[in-house]
Amino acid sequence: MRGLVRLLKGSYFLLFGAIVSSVVTGLFSTLIIREIHRSLNNTGDFEPASFAVLFFSMIAAYLVASLLASFSIAQINRDTIHKLRLLLAEKVLGTSYEHVENMKSNILPVLTDDLNHISNLVNRLPSVTTGLATVIGILVYLFWLSPLMGFITFSVFLIVFTVNYLNVQFVGKYSRLNRSHANMIYKLIEGLVYGIANLMLHTRFQDRYLNRKLRKDSEIQTKWYFRETIFNSLNNRLNDVILMSFLGLIILLVYQYEIVSVSFFNTYLTLILFMLAPLGTVSGFWGTIKRIEASIIQIEKLGITLDDKPGIASIHEVSNEDEIGYPPDQNESELQIELKDLYFRYRGEEDAFELGPINLRLKKSSRLFIEGGNGSGKSTLIKVICGLYIPQKGKLLYNNKEVDRKGLVQYRDRFAVVLTDSYLFDDLNHLTKEQLSKAPFYLSMLEMDKKVSINDGCFSSIDLSEGQKKRLQLVHMLMEDKEIYIFDEWVAYQDRHSKELFYNKVLPHLKERGKTVINIAHDYSFENLADQVIKMEDGKIVGRNH
Repeated sequence: MRGLVRLLKGSYFLLFGAIVSSVVTGLFSTLIIREIHRSLNNTGDFEPASFAVLFFSMIAAYLVASLLASFSIAQINRDTIHKLRLLLAEKVLGTSYEHVENMKSNILPVLTDDLNHISNLVNRLPSVTTGLATVIGILVYLFWLSPLMGFITFSVFLIVFTVNYLNVQFVGKYSRLNRSHANMIYKLIEGLVYGIANLMLHTRFQDRYLNRKLRKDSEIQTKWYFRETIFNSLNNRLNDVILMSFLGLIILLVYQYEIVSVSFFNTYLTLILFMLAPLGTVSGFWGTIKRIEASIIQIEKLGITLDDKPGIASIHEVSNEDEIGYPPDQNESELQIELKDLYFRYRGEEDAFELGPINLRLKKSSRLFIEGGNGSGKSTLIKVICGLYIPQKGKLLYNNKEVDRKGLVQYRDRFAVVLTDSYLFDDLNHLTKEQLSKAPFYLSMLEMDKKVSINDGCFSSIDLSEGQKKRLQLVHMLMEDKEIYIFDEWVAYQDRHSKELFYNKVLPHLKERGKTVINIAHDYSFENLADQVIKMEDGKIVGRNH
């Protein structure tokens, strides 16, 4: 519940109004029931006019109060979900890229399903508060009619809520297990959608994925869901059994020991029947709270696992005699980026990949080509250079000044980067009019002007082949007009003509405009275009060519 209270922070005034309105709704519900009871047991003259005025006035008040409660809750729901969605999005964008990479499959269900669960809970608050007020109101009325029957009824309701409390502990346990395993299902379904071609073309792989992975994990997840549902149902049925047993016992006491008159018992039974529906609403809310707690745990896990303060980790000097040093005769005023004894290690397993120590200097307007086999650390290095990965040791300098946590966001903003898994956005409205005006030139340069145009600040289409999407990403990058351009094997999936466009048009254009370029490629036939070439192996620089 503490998590839910934190989510509702800032909406306390509206929440107070919703609770008050719901309580008033419950009180009017009780008064209506009381008026019905009084009219049915009226032994004197019945005045239809007075009854009609009073009865329908209370119904009107009930309607107004319930609408006020619903309006307040709708406002709270809108504001809470909106703020939480933006808060989580900001947290994802403001955290360590390494952690986000490891939690991609967990973020989407949190931003969708878990928020929907919270929204449903908030929507139920008026009916629960109204139900609780109705139950309390009728109980007070019962105490007024018969203190003995009021006390007996209160004791039974206390037993019902005690049983509920004990039972929902199991509901909470299985809700958490169900929600935790749901992340695995999301990941497998994501693989099914995005890897459909691979699965369709490989029967054994398809069979294993469907029957050993998806079926197995789905069975585990549905097992917990089944148990959660069973204990929820058991909770509701136990309530019914306790209440029915109680009524049976009261009937025996009335006829055996005459604790109250039969006529009063008929009145009492009518009031109890009016209490059953709101009592069920209140009791069922316990299980809903446990489901929401499971969702909040997932949200808090996202917050706990992801760093709150992204930035360069504590810097310590390291040395390695095998590291190939850089030449000492470079003009310090021309240095743009420098890595000094920089070290990065992936979090997790003891044998996780390690990069470094790395010593590297990059001059302004220069072109650096990074070579090396798969797993040599090329992509890791560029992610460290552009500030996506935070090194554990060493120094990262920009224009001879160390990049620290405070300056990390501004430092990252100097880069335009295309990674192997970069996403193609169609919206370009973050660009200035001057930047957008360059679109026809770059579309023509990359021979995409016959397929795509810019309409209302967006690409007219991104329904393209993978190679064409890569070209369009490049168009987007070029329009951004950043200081430093990084290409992570952009030409890897391009044909010869596209490679020549990149090396003979794009790179010279960037050189002409004074841009710094870092390029990763397995194709060494164009390395003569580079000002500096480094070769990587096992996370270290093992060769240089200037």
